[in-house]
Amino acid sequence: MPILRSLSRAFARPSRTFLLFSAFLLIEPVAMRAASVVVCTESDLRFALLEGGTITFRCSGTITVTNTIVISTNTVLDGTGQNPSISGGNAVRIFTVNPGVSFTVKNLTLTAGANTGASGTNGSAGVNASAGAIFNDGGTISLINCQVSGNTATGGNGGDGVVLLGGDGGSGGDGGSASGGAIFNRGGPLLVTNCVFSGNSTSGGTGGNGADGNMAFNGRRGGDGGKGGDASGGTIFNTGGGTVMAYDCTFSSNSVSGAASGLSGAGTGLEPNGANGVPGSGLSGGICNESGSVTILFSTFNGNSATGGQGGGALAGADTAPGDDGTAGGNGSGAGIFNQSGGLVITNSTFYGNSAIGGNGGNGADGGTRGFGSRGGNGGAGGRGFGGGVGNAANGTVTAVNCTFSKNGATGGTGGTGGASGGETADPGQTGAPGASDGGGMGNDGGPLTFTIKNTIVAYSISGGEGGGVITDGGNNISFNGYGGDIALTAPTSFTNRNPYLEPLANNGGPTLTAAIIDGSSVAINTGNDAVCLPADQRHAARSGRCDIGAFEFESVSLAIVLQADRVVFSWSTAFTGYSLQSTPSLPPSTWTTVTNPVAVVGASYVVTNSVGEGSRFYRLNR
Repeated sequence: MPILRSLSRAFARPSRTFLLFSAFLLIEPVAMRAASVVVCTESDLRFALLEGGTITFRCSGTITVTNTIVISTNTVLDGTGQNPSISGGNAVRIFTVNPGVSFTVKNLTLTAGANTGASGTNGSAGVNASAGAIFNDGGTISLINCQVSGNTATGGNGGDGVVLLGGDGGSGGDGGSASGGAIFNRGGPLLVTNCVFSGNSTSGGTGGNGADGNMAFNGRRGGDGGKGGDASGGTIFNTGGGTVMAYDCTFSSNSVSGAASGLSGAGTGLEPNGANGVPGSGLSGGICNESGSVTILFSTFNGNSATGGQGGGALAGADTAPGDDGTAGGNGSGAGIFNQSGGLVITNSTFYGNSAIGGNGGNGADGGTRGFGSRGGNGGAGGRGFGGGVGNAANGTVTAVNCTFSKNGATGGTGGTGGASGGETADPGQTGAPGASDGGGMGNDGGPLTFTIKNTIVAYSISGGEGGGVITDGGNNISFNGYGGDIALTAPTSFTNRNPYLEPLANNGGPTLTAAIIDGSSVAINTGNDAVCLPADQRHAARSGRCDIGAFEFESVSLAIVLQADRVVFSWSTAFTGYSLQSTPSLPPSTWTTVTNPVAVVGASYVVTNSVGEGSRFYRLNR
């Protein structure tokens, strides 16, 4: 049943929301020159960009660039009225912005930009990669009404080791790291509004394998495997000194994948095998903030993933040697946003269906079979899954106000299988421990006061519980999980193990998808703290009465009743569709009866006229 209340308060407060939006757009630089892209070709685009200024489009279609475009003077690219896309052809980065330069992109699609690090050779490291679409080297960037999709950054693979002069196996090179699949922001402002970021990704480079030792004298040691490359910020990577503000944006189905490590080389004779490398971590499919500042307003993060690299399997024991142990899987952290050593503030935003997944541990090797045989190696532990919606590292700070976290998950990797015994008297290896599943909704590796929530719902996490680590209860929060993994809320105005009754993510109006409150009995309704909530919810719908907890304000419909001689006139706004008028003679009712009189539309109101019967009756709107 809807709550019947007056809407008079809904518009009583001035909307700071729209004042903020106006101020946000004022940073666009003044363009001193105007040019047009007449034909959607790379040459026409480059010619128009020669002197900067405002560049408009008189064509629709995809422009594929063959080399990165360097923005060295203030420039506005405006695709208004057309449908232009700029592509890197899955081969090159699209733009680099020089220090001190302002670059604004409006009503455009940036797609298929790619930056790939070169692979190493002869044990050298793979090259790091960053920014498939835009590398901001200290400029000021604004993206307005843009689609940013399918951009990638991929670290180069480490080179396999070679046999060294003395006969030992050389180590494999480390895989290159990858940061910012779409945008790498180094030390400048990045302001995005009404943009959709989807299908962007970063992948670390695989570590190189160690070389086997030579057979000489008593043998030679095998080389170590190289480290797998880390992957950070499938969409945006923000460094120290950089600031990111996202307003009315969607981050959907972006991903990061830490790389597998290189495997060890085999020792010969009496010498040992090398050691496997350490797999790479995956840090945030959405935004990874490293020592910078990030502000998120009226935005949705859904279906993003962060996956740790797989642990390496071990080499079997030679002769009488035991089997080597498998290596642990890499960690997957902060699938929506990962914040480390920086500041993150999130307001009126939704995190839905994001997943942080630890890599699986490598299998242990079989023991040597000579003599009585040797024990099998143990399987490596699974990597940690941490902070499905948002993860915060030890030196970061996070504040979330009027946010909704729903259906997120943190899942540790599976432990590797133990190796077989090399004989009847030797033990097999043990299966590796599963990785920790820590904070499906949110996770904090810092101490008290480093991750604070206010007016926020954290519910329905699919794994890892609602929160991991210390989550500070700033009041008026809800934590709910059917299997008991609630956040320990301490404020008297907060609610633990109370169902907020949320719908799946859907289009409920406004520029982004939201998880609506679907039941008028939800504890979220009218229990927020008005002192911290904005006057509008994530959809920019006015909050009415005392604000609700979470990013979504439950629909409030007012039923007006006017007695006119021998009839009663009922009316409510046409903004609220799908309602029927019902009545009952007493409260509590034995039953509600739908009033079957026809519904007329008069101006902006639905109107029902009913005769005045004997006795009193109670009326409601029901949907």
